[in-house]
Amino acid sequence: MILSASRFKVWTIYPSVSLDCVLDFLANSFEIIGGVPKEILIDNATTMMLKARTESNKGTVNPKFQQFADDYGFKVVPCIVGRICQGTGVPPILVYKKEKEHLSPLPQEKICSFYKISTIKATVNLNALFHYRIKYFSKYKLLIIDEIGYLPIGEQEAKMFFQLIDRRYEKKSTIITSNINLSDWSDIFVDNMLASAILDRLVHHSSTVNILGSSYRTAEALSKVGQKDN
Repeated sequence: MILSASRFKVWTIYPSVSLDCVLDFLANSFEIIGGVPKEILIDNATTMMLKARTESNKGTVNPKFQQFADDYGFKVVPCIVGRICQGTGVPPILVYKKEKEHLSPLPQEKICSFYKISTIKATVNLNALFHYRIKYFSKYKLLIIDEIGYLPIGEQEAKMFFQLIDRRYEKKSTIITSNINLSDWSDIFVDNMLASAILDRLVHHSSTVNILGSSYRTAEALSKVGQKDN
């Protein structure tokens, strides 16, 4: 969300644009800028407007948002549908145009805290996250994985990689590049059986291209150096 002023902006990322998130954003933004503006221009998002403002209708502000405005002491000014809020190239969610010296003081702390979202600690289920990422990378028709073996791969990452390859096996195309011979892949994945299972699925129905010689990047860099010397 963005609260845009004439000289600065407050940016905050929220999981949604629900009214509770909007009110929390505004309450925190007012503290950051050190006061409350006289007026705030808003777009016609349904979280703040029950009925959009038009050329012929002033619209209807969400009662909860209007109560917030009354508690903080600012005037809500909805933008007309189809128009960009004044003074902006792209319409942000909220805009105010008063300079900082014209800001009103913040209300009492109990009012501010009423509109703020309580912070809740969340525990991430790593297994669920792994399965989500595997599902995400399994959907592409072509997946290119560059430089396998360049960085060490732990046991958990190796198991994830196997699950990814197994999901894509005989269903989607996969291109893999590596500077390590296939016979040495057991060194990459630590577990010989796991490495064999991965290779078994990779080489089946596949073509292996061995490129001999110096690195293309190195050759190109040396070529440029030679051109400069000439």
